[in-house]
Amino acid sequence: MMEINAFSLDQVNVTDDYVVNAVNLEVAYLQEFEVDRLLAGFRETAGLDTKGAVRYSGWENSLIAGHTLGHYLTACAQAYKSAMVSDENKKLLFKKIKDIVDGLLECQVFTKGRKGFVFGALILDRANVEYQFDNVEHGKTDIMKEAWVPWYTMHKLIAGLVDVYNLTGYENAKVVASGLGDWTYNRASGWSDKLRKKVLAIEYGGMNDCLYDLYKITMDPKHAEAAHIFDEEELFEKVKSGADNVLNNYHANTTIPKFMGALNRYETLHGKKLNGEEVDASRYLEYAKAFWQMVIDKHTYITGGNSEWERFGLDSV
Repeated sequence: MMEINAFSLDQVNVTDDYVVNAVNLEVAYLQEFEVDRLLAGFRETAGLDTKGAVRYSGWENSLIAGHTLGHYLTACAQAYKSAMVSDENKKLLFKKIKDIVDGLLECQVFTKGRKGFVFGALILDRANVEYQFDNVEHGKTDIMKEAWVPWYTMHKLIAGLVDVYNLTGYENAKVVASGLGDWTYNRASGWSDKLRKKVLAIEYGGMNDCLYDLYKITMDPKHAEAAHIFDEEELFEKVKSGADNVLNNYHANTTIPKFMGALNRYETLHGKKLNGEEVDASRYLEYAKAFWQMVIDKHTYITGGNSEWERFGLDSV
């Protein structure tokens, strides 16, 4: 089998004027964000001084708040690693990265939730800062007053921290991400099969994907085992069966990350040892292949898109 390896961001320099301008504008945009405002929700959750900063408005002042910070960490880390960004801008970006990660670590140390918990969403119940995760488990998912996809938000946060560690080497990012991985394992490992299905019925981003990435840097078996909990085998098997209209009405933005996680399980664990036993993850590669082919053959438009209003439709052939 042919092996394909990606180039590192610091190995690629695009000189096209349009692209150079776009990158420069993006870096300038990243530098406009205020660290204390991005951290305000996390500090509120941990009961810490917000240093006079006010949350950003919109999504960052709602029950889905905090996911922006995860995206922001990824963007800053990628820019820091890029060959197209000047050394001066890299220094400025790294300071923002360091200040955010150190701020998250402080929130984790003083968490009002279970050990390792860090979260930045609007808090409606200060006696229980994990209430969104509790509500999902109880089937309470009103996005305005109960729960707005908290596991999706957690995915973005862990992924951002892992990206920071992988692209900048900043150790505290690994510390915070590892704590969140432990928290995830401790919470999810207690689910019954029935409860697990209830939780996984609500959008959870690529929790399996980011936890496999976390395992790669921590080599802590708990993080791989936590990832397994978010592997949705029932869906994987349905797609692998090739039955007609399997994906009809599935939310594309939710479904694609699940299969990215399946592929990551194969890439991370296949042929390696976990808890002393060699792992055969070959079927997860087959799941990813089957999904890819199904989307390409039956759900992709001539424009390159594959969904309408974020949902897959009936098979096209």
